[in-house]
Amino acid sequence: MKQEEALEQIRLIREMMQKASHRFLFSPWQWIEWGVLIIIGYLTTYWLQNHGQPNHIIILWACIFIIGSALESYIWMAAARRRGIEPFNAFIVKLWAVAFAIMTMSIILSFIFIDLRQALYIPGLWLMTMGVVMVTFFILAERKDLLLFGATQMVGGILAVSFLLKHSMLVGAVFFGIGALIHGIYSLLKMKHL
Repeated sequence: MKQEEALEQIRLIREMMQKASHRFLFSPWQWIEWGVLIIIGYLTTYWLQNHGQPNHIIILWACIFIIGSALESYIWMAAARRRGIEPFNAFIVKLWAVAFAIMTMSIILSFIFIDLRQALYIPGLWLMTMGVVMVTFFILAERKDLLLFGATQMVGGILAVSFLLKHSMLVGAVFFGIGALIHGIYSLLKMKHL
C-alpha cells in the first residue's frame, strides 16, 4: 500500500470514529433522564431528612442509580438500533471501561463515607468524579460539549466538599441535576437544528 493510500485510510478511520463518538456517545434523553432523577432524589432526600427517616436515603439513592442506569441503557440501545450503530463497538467499550475505572474509587469511598457517618461528602465526591469522567470523554472522544459540563461538575464538587458542605445535596442537585437537564435540552435543540 502506498503511503498516500495509507494516510487516506487513517484519515477516513479517524473521521468515522469522530462521527461515531459525536453522534452516539450520549443521547440528549440520557442527560434529561439523569437530571430529572437527581432532582427527584434530592427533593425526596430533603423530605426524608425533615420527616426523621434518614435510614431510607441510602436505599433511595441505590434505587435512583439502578433506575437511572437501566433507563440510560435502554435509551442508549434504542438510539444505537435507530441509527444502525453497533452499541458495543471497541471505541465505546473502551470509553465506558475508563469511566468505570474512574467511578470504582468513588463507589468504594461512598461506602467508607457512609460507614464514617460523613455522607455529606458523597455529593461532592460524585460531582468531581463525573467531572473527571466527562473531561476524559472530552479528551478521548473529542466532544467539546462535555468539557464545559465536566468542568462545571468539578467546580460543583469542590464547592460541595468545602464551604458548602452543609448544603452538598443542594449543590449536587443544582450542578448535576439541573446541569444535566439543561445540557440535555440544549443537546436536543442542537440536534434538531442539524
